[in-house]
Amino acid sequence: MAKLNAPLMSFAASGKIAKSLVYATWKGIDTVRQYVVPSNPKTPAQQAQRSLLSMAVNLWRASWLSQEFRDSWNKLASTRGLAMSGFNLFTGQVTKLAAEDPDASIASALDTPGGNILEVSFKNIDDGSAGDETGDFELLYGNSPDDLVGSATAALAAGNASFTIDTNIIESGAEGWGLLRKPSASGTVFDRSGIFPFTNSV
Repeated sequence: MAKLNAPLMSFAASGKIAKSLVYATWKGIDTVRQYVVPSNPKTPAQQAQRSLLSMAVNLWRASWLSQEFRDSWNKLASTRGLAMSGFNLFTGQVTKLAAEDPDASIASALDTPGGNILEVSFKNIDDGSAGDETGDFELLYGNSPDDLVGSATAALAAGNASFTIDTNIIESGAEGWGLLRKPSASGTVFDRSGIFPFTNSV
């Protein structure tokens, strides 16, 4: 892919020329490439992958996924220095997770009821019902998105998990950041949220 420097036909070209060249903007950079007829494979494996991706996109748009958690995936992408949006990171993670465990759960909303407790609601990715995945989820937390030094674990009960925050890491009443994750059956650790802010309520 070649980068454009004016005046190659235009300062801001876009579209194709005689099925030969394609001009476009990619992440703010004007580019030109050879025109290629896109393929559309319809093998069972490809159709299954498209189905998983479609499911992940629908999850991102689901009314039960709070804006706070949508924002958290953007924060995770930027904290890790990834050249992608939170949407892309989320759909990629969920697509891979669903391929291993269609009934896995992801974080959907949070509450701080007090007593140094962070309560997180989870939903199943296959149907949006209350999360019922077995095993412990891990919460990494700290005083900044780049310094998640604390760790707590909790299992789901009626779709919720309650994590106890160590006040030696985040004092009562102070603000912190958290990230939820859990390994799949194969042992691959998947993010179940992005990096989100919360207050360690007294």
